[in-house]
Amino acid sequence: MATFRRMMRTFLRGHWIALSLSLLLAVTTTALGLAVPWFIRGAVDKALVGGRTDLLVVYAAAILAVAALRMAAAFGRRVVSGRVSLAVETEMRDRLFSHLTTLGFDFYMRSQTGQLMSRAIADVRAVRMFLAYGLVFLITHTITLLSVTAILFFLQPRLAAVSLIPMPFILVTARAFSRRLHPSLWAVQQRIAELTAVAEERITGIRVIKAFAIEDQQQATFALASDQIYRQNLEAAGIRSRYIPLIGVMPSLSLIIILLYGGRMVVAGDLTLGSLIAFNAYVMLLIWPMRMLGMLVSWAERAIAAGERVLEVLDERPTVTDRSTAADLSRLRGAIEFRNVTFAHDDVPVINGISLRIESGETVALVGPTGCGKTTLAHLIPRFYDPTTGGVLVDGIDLRDTTLASLRSQIGLVDQDPFLFSLSVRDNIRYGQPDASEDAVAAAAAAAAADDFIRALPAGYDTVIGERGVTLSGGQRQRLALARALLIDPRILILDDATSSVDAETEARIVDALSGLRGSRTTVIVAHRPSTVMLADRVVLLEAGSIRQVGTPREVPWQEILVADAEVGLQGQLAAAHRAAAEQDARRAVTARLAAGDTGATP
Repeated sequence: MATFRRMMRTFLRGHWIALSLSLLLAVTTTALGLAVPWFIRGAVDKALVGGRTDLLVVYAAAILAVAALRMAAAFGRRVVSGRVSLAVETEMRDRLFSHLTTLGFDFYMRSQTGQLMSRAIADVRAVRMFLAYGLVFLITHTITLLSVTAILFFLQPRLAAVSLIPMPFILVTARAFSRRLHPSLWAVQQRIAELTAVAEERITGIRVIKAFAIEDQQQATFALASDQIYRQNLEAAGIRSRYIPLIGVMPSLSLIIILLYGGRMVVAGDLTLGSLIAFNAYVMLLIWPMRMLGMLVSWAERAIAAGERVLEVLDERPTVTDRSTAADLSRLRGAIEFRNVTFAHDDVPVINGISLRIESGETVALVGPTGCGKTTLAHLIPRFYDPTTGGVLVDGIDLRDTTLASLRSQIGLVDQDPFLFSLSVRDNIRYGQPDASEDAVAAAAAAAAADDFIRALPAGYDTVIGERGVTLSGGQRQRLALARALLIDPRILILDDATSSVDAETEARIVDALSGLRGSRTTVIVAHRPSTVMLADRVVLLEAGSIRQVGTPREVPWQEILVADAEVGLQGQLAAAHRAAAEQDARRAVTARLAAGDTGATP
């Protein structure tokens, strides 16, 4: 119930007037429906039994007028409810996405993309369907139950008391239904999110899957996740199949009671025939809300389960935010200083007491074995993380005293694995500066040694690349990412192994381009290649999260580190290749034995 109340406060804010209008129209429709049995009672007792046939036309006209008014009210309710429903869904999804963009990298490191997609689509839809439709139905059906009960007692208290005997049992059954169904439906939503995550990862990694010829294995993984949804839905369907028919059939017992007990009262003269017919009609009006009670409980529990998952994301707090006193940075000179910086991720030390000053316009290469903290140190500059202790300063200003937008707008970043969007080449390059001119885009591409290959594409700068830039080579993706970073004319440029996927000729062109930029901006290079190390004015040699040595490229023994790192990487690639080959040989052997009729073969 606490989750439901919070959903109401959180997601219906700003829609109360429209929702109230929808509810008013729904109540009007319900109230008009209650008038029909009353008119039928009058027609039977006064027109038919009383011999006033002239009143038949009057009662028929009244029923026709009520039907017309009900149709108009129902039409208005559906229009208003539909608009509220779509508005709630749109605002929920926008709010969720906006909140996701504020969360730090620590959140995304422990969250699956498919899970988040499921919450933004399936869970949001489940919540809006109940809040915009189910909530109105729940209220109107409750009003129907209370109103009909009052009318029944007005018509004949004894018959009403007897005919309503099944109602408490219905309420108890509905309560038990709710308790059993909620955990099952929450698990369904979770299984759907897991399947979405599996599908997203496999589609994104289709090249790896095909490279290792493991399509059948991945299909089995997907089928297993799909089967879990099937089994969880079967469990929920089993609960529904036991409770919903039971809830639906109980009101029919009231009709039997009315026929036996009410019929005797008519014969005895204690109840008019019209009142008995009206009584029966009113009880019939109770049957639909009672049957809907089970469906509404199911609907509500699914919405609450989905709402819990959406609110769980909205409750996440960003770890890096603007202070209330943060000020916008003016144009930076680019001097960077690390003051006794330490950083731990999940209580695991990554950076240990580093103090380092990088002058404006200086190029510094960070070198060290894998896992020594190079990338983490570089990522502290745009405040992707905040130091655990110590501080990072630009131009003498603590980064925590500046706004994130004014800081990051002056920093260009090229990752080792650059992300490109399914847009045109032009739009990818000017992603950080959408209003950039054609000349500026071409100049940035030329500086990144990308202009030639772009013009050779089928539509040049208008060529739409695939998702994540799948239609381009690794080197082409990195050059586009470099052009994107250079276009914003950053005062600080961070290159995280930005030439790792290019050939020697392209690397040389990029290095030449970067050489021309020396002195015009501060550049921090996470270096794994000699050519990029030699670009640096100084080399910072890191080891186990600490600075081992700082000096010029000729003073620091960085060569041995790069060679050792390359050997480790090569050994890892060879080991992975050997494992893949062994697995493929094993599968082929099993296939051969099965083809030979050996059904006992196992992989």
